Amino acid sequence: LPWVVGLGLAGVIVLGLVGWAAARWSVRPLDEALRRQRAFVSDASHELRTPLTALTSRIQIVQRRLSRGEPGDEPLEQLRRDAQVMDDVLADMLLTAEGTAARGTARVDESVRAAVDVLSALADDAGVALHAKTLAAEVVAVPAVTVTRMCTALLDNAIGHSPAGAAVDVSADVEDADVVIRVEDRGAGIGADDLPRIFERFARGAESGRRRGFGLGLALVREAAGRYGGRVEVERTSDAGTVFALHMPRVD
Repeated sequence: LPWVVGLGLAGVIVLGLVGWAAARWSVRPLDEALRRQRAFVSDASHELRTPLTALTSRIQIVQRRLSRGEPGDEPLEQLRRDAQVMDDVLADMLLTAEGTAARGTARVDESVRAAVDVLSALADDAGVALHAKTLAAEVVAVPAVTVTRMCTALLDNAIGHSPAGAAVDVSADVEDADVVIRVEDRGAGIGADDLPRIFERFARGAESGRRRGFGLGLALVREAAGRYGGRVEVERTSDAGTVFALHMPRVD
């Protein structure tokens, strides 16, 4: 009978739709896992790029010193610290990928100096002077490795957008319940069209200094700061340079 055939076809269609929906639901966790995996690989590649580049620069310094018969103990110790930074960064990223925010506190002045130390060789290669100004010896409710990661990203961005012969300044001050780390460069500034998306992943803007756009670094700083109740912002920008301000909750 026609109605029986129609009912059978309707049943087949319904079963097909149910199967399709079930397949979609079963694939969703896999899609999410793949998305998180791609994000982790992308983030890790970016976060480890700077320490690896610094490591290469240190090795070249050791080679030059040894070739001149000079002692290489100091740069070798710096190499050890760079390797430790990479290990700490990777451990912090693995915790983040698992959805777990690491707990801990940090002395701001020590974490800022650690970031300056990581980037000193890169700044020298770029002809940019790194100046650590007033650094408050305050404790913030953020793990030390995370503070160093955020400072490294901000300083790396500043170096990348600074012309040779320029200076990059970093300072840390207490403001109400926060400690505010400021990184100031003397680059060409951020265009008005780029400001709204400056903290987006893989944002691309006008070319300035040695780098085009802002890549992942600033987005990762925003995400890391947000996990601990902090924030990062562009405090001011012009054709004379840019100041980024990183706010973190202070421990009383």
